[in-house]
Amino acid sequence: MLTINSLRTIQQNQQEMLGPVEKELDRTKYVGSDFLIPEYARIITGVRRCGKSTLLRQIIRQGTHTAFYLNFDDPRLYEFTLETTQLLDLLIAEKQPALLCFDEIQVLDKWEQYIRQKLDEGFFVLLTGSSASLLSRELGSRLTGRHVDTELFPFSYLEYLEYTNETAGKASFSSYFRLGGFPMSIKYGQEYLLMLFDDIIQRDILVRYGIRNARAFKSLSLYLLSNVGTKVSANKLLAVSDVATPKSILEYFSYLESSYLFSFVPRYDDSYRAQQISPKKVYCIDVGLIHALTECFSVNAGHVLENLVFNELRSRYRRIYYYEQGGECDFIVQTDRHETVMIIQVCAELTIDNRRREFSGLELAMKRFPTAKPYVLTNNQEDMALVGDRVVSVLPVWKWLVEIQKPT
Repeated sequence: MLTINSLRTIQQNQQEMLGPVEKELDRTKYVGSDFLIPEYARIITGVRRCGKSTLLRQIIRQGTHTAFYLNFDDPRLYEFTLETTQLLDLLIAEKQPALLCFDEIQVLDKWEQYIRQKLDEGFFVLLTGSSASLLSRELGSRLTGRHVDTELFPFSYLEYLEYTNETAGKASFSSYFRLGGFPMSIKYGQEYLLMLFDDIIQRDILVRYGIRNARAFKSLSLYLLSNVGTKVSANKLLAVSDVATPKSILEYFSYLESSYLFSFVPRYDDSYRAQQISPKKVYCIDVGLIHALTECFSVNAGHVLENLVFNELRSRYRRIYYYEQGGECDFIVQTDRHETVMIIQVCAELTIDNRRREFSGLELAMKRFPTAKPYVLTNNQEDMALVGDRVVSVLPVWKWLVEIQKPT
């Protein structure tokens, strides 16, 4: 039975362990002056093991506000219920913090009621949790608009360089391209990613949504992983999966996207309905997962490079499309104000055989969006090319990643 003394001991033990670990990258760049807002809960969301809890601990160590920390995903708190929050209230009253930080609070049934109470009492509130249980898109009905979200992603290329003390260039990019940006995969290698993928599928999707045909779902997930950068649709996937109906496939898509494991990018169209019914291009949250779980020869290297470019774009923009009007361009990037800022074509290598195809799709997109900055991104090539009546920079992806990540 949980008592105030046992809860006090657990909380003290947890808070004492908030110090930095042996190797930890400072990610407080995600934290601005307005990060904590009165009467609103700040929720850090993202794929499992991308560093949400680490960011929370770093915010606490900054000491801007006196903090109270509790991780509900602790075997000693398995008896914790909504009724037990009376003991938690007593402990908070003892500590008199300004900021309440709760890790994995989704373990507590009806947790949103408790958080609303603490917001009404005037506390700053910071929450993290597994992406499948604390998704921002599910919180509208739970906190009725009283939350602000921060999305966290695996390490960018510059973060990878900082973490590993490497310098920008072909060699470091090759390692980043193979390992990806999950901190633990950089530390321990690709074997870690095998376990992580299973964790996301099993804990964040299969159990949460009660999917019975686990084999078919995992098979579909692996198929998508092997076909990143390609267009997919529910009807076409029926032929290559054991899923029974297009409706089930669309449901599976939503589960995979909700867990942050995959993104499905629509075709640009002025008609919203046309965007929704068009085939989507699929991308994985991290290229390390692609290399760890697929046969190298089964995945197009240009598509994996394209996936890496998408991940950088997704960490910065929400409105990303592909363009297909007589030719295809990989990315149309817009701000939240619908301003098109970038047009990007990605290929592993520009050759005599593919230049016309790659440039024609880019040129069509440039005519449609004449003020956007165009790029052709490759594995190693750097050049200038005349596309239509404009000069376009051809850059290695690693140089573009350095360029786009520099402060403006």
